[in-house]
Amino acid sequence: MAFFSFAMVYKNQTLCMTVFFCCNNIPTFAAIFTDAMTRHKQLHILLFLLAAIFTACEPPIDPKAQLRKAERNIETNPEAALASLDSVLNPDLSLRHADHIKYILLHAEATYLSFKEVKNDTAIFEACRYYEKKQDLPQLTKATLYSACVLEAQGQTDAAVYAYNKAFALASQNADSALMAKAKHYLGNLNYYGGYYDEALKNFKQAEKYYANNLSKKAQMHRAIGAAFTLKHENDSAVHYLEKGLELARDAKNEMEESYILNTLSIIYREKGDYEESFLLLRQSVSVGVADNDSIRLHLNYANLFLDMDEMDSAGYYAGKLKSEVKNVTDGPEQAAIYAFLSEFESIYGCIDSAFVFEQQHTQALDKEYHRRLQQSVYEAQLKYDFEAQQNRHYQQLASRRRVILFLVVGLFAMAVAVAVVMYRNARKNKALAHALDELLTFKQKSGKIQENYTAREKDWSDLMASYENRLERELRFRQTVMQQLDIVSKNRGEKSYLLDLEKTVFGSRNHWDEMMAVFDELYPGLRASVQEHYPQLNEMERNDFVLSVIGVSRSDEAFLLGVSVSVVDKMRSKVKKNTGKGPDAE
Repeated sequence: MAFFSFAMVYKNQTLCMTVFFCCNNIPTFAAIFTDAMTRHKQLHILLFLLAAIFTACEPPIDPKAQLRKAERNIETNPEAALASLDSVLNPDLSLRHADHIKYILLHAEATYLSFKEVKNDTAIFEACRYYEKKQDLPQLTKATLYSACVLEAQGQTDAAVYAYNKAFALASQNADSALMAKAKHYLGNLNYYGGYYDEALKNFKQAEKYYANNLSKKAQMHRAIGAAFTLKHENDSAVHYLEKGLELARDAKNEMEESYILNTLSIIYREKGDYEESFLLLRQSVSVGVADNDSIRLHLNYANLFLDMDEMDSAGYYAGKLKSEVKNVTDGPEQAAIYAFLSEFESIYGCIDSAFVFEQQHTQALDKEYHRRLQQSVYEAQLKYDFEAQQNRHYQQLASRRRVILFLVVGLFAMAVAVAVVMYRNARKNKALAHALDELLTFKQKSGKIQENYTAREKDWSDLMASYENRLERELRFRQTVMQQLDIVSKNRGEKSYLLDLEKTVFGSRNHWDEMMAVFDELYPGLRASVQEHYPQLNEMERNDFVLSVIGVSRSDEAFLLGVSVSVVDKMRSKVKKNTGKGPDAE
């Protein structure tokens, strides 16, 4: 291709220019080619060749490459990013749907950051719906933020305030401090231009905090805070923030921001009457650099300064510039300020008619700005959003509290049931234990009593057995003695001398009957007295019979001892048996 271009240069200079511009500038190529066609008819034959060269010199644009390029430049150079996006032809056809949605978002962002009109980028709402459906929180946050910018440009203040606050809430969920800062920054701008400086200050201060280590943005926020304090006529606070912002801008080496801050400081010192310091600051601002779109504001500041310093020639110079520039001003407050200066300047020079015309234009600009702000009602929109947000937070807190209370109630109920079950089981165990202890105590008591009774009975039984044994032993000895004597008596019944000797041997000097009864009373204590008490109808002879029958004396022996016949003994025994119910063998 290079060789072909060189050959064409050698043969025909016009054709060379055509080929060169075909590779670099299509509109210029078309113009030159048309002119060449009119002046050099011999070039007609090269039409198709040039078309081929044109196609070869213009390689096709890769839409995705341009998209990536715009994404890289969006923060540092939004104008270049916007140019890359605008170079994509038919993005809805040349890009996939997901890439097309990203294109829409980047285009709205680049347009806004390039300070261009963004109200026509309504496709951003489609991007919001897409990312919300995909649940892509980072992209949804950014799309919501720039949809708020579009709504603000369209004059839909209520919707813009709501979208800014929603973007901030989404960024908070994602912990994206950069987008949180932008949401508060842009909302602060909306409040600032709406005349609600307190709200603007609050949002600017929050944005400055969220910008963290971005020195340029922090400097910009300090400038915005200083400007808001200036409009509130709190110049000391304004100077404090502006000087701090100036330091940040210099640390960040952001000359443009430094120029803006110096310009604002110049206005404050002019209003304070320190014209030398104001002029010095303006000179520093110009030496640092002034943006093209800020030159009108610089001219207005110079004009007001020279007018206050009574340097009418210099003021007239800038007045002339402002007269030619004011028609291009779209910012309402700035336009009103220019007309106010021109009205005052013309009145000083005695041009009453011109001064009156400028004063009317100043009034119209103020009235237009007033109605614009009245229609926007930013403060009411913010209050409405704050109320709705507070109401939503209240409902969320109420629902959260209800859940907590329900959880506590269920937990307490479950705990109460568990405690009741445990107490019931413990009560049953305690009751069973108490019952067992009572039974054990009762058993011990019964066992003690039984042991005592057993011991007492054992003692009584031992005593009884000992007494019985002693009694039995004495009775046996007595019976043996009596039986022996009776046997002896029965053998010697007819020998009186023997009986007397026996009685004396056995009883000594005592009466033999009394002696025998004494032995009987020892063996059977109280028996004779009991018989006499219970059977008083028996006489002494019958009682003696009873006693002899008890000890087992036979009828014949008893008759001998009592000195009666056997038949008498039988009669007495029958009578005794009848009266006592006891036979001769009873004890």
